[in-house]
Amino acid sequence: MREDGSVKVCVERPVEGAFKTAYWELPSYRCFDVEGFGEEELAEQRRYLESNAHLIIRFARNGGFENASGF
Repeated sequence: MREDGSVKVCVERPVEGAFKTAYWELPSYRCFDVEGFGEEELAEQRRYLESNAHLIIRFARNGGFENASGF
């Protein structure tokens, strides 16, 4: 978690010899530094993040997935 309370999320998908990448900032849902993903893939990522942002932000606030209770 950043000092301003935002969280940077990296989405990667392997492709032959490389990765598609996109970075997102929560809770603003700002997408940046996109390489290889199309508009529909980014829309799908945004829908996923909108459904799970509360969990991602909570885990980041508590030190990441390694420190989440029950894991």
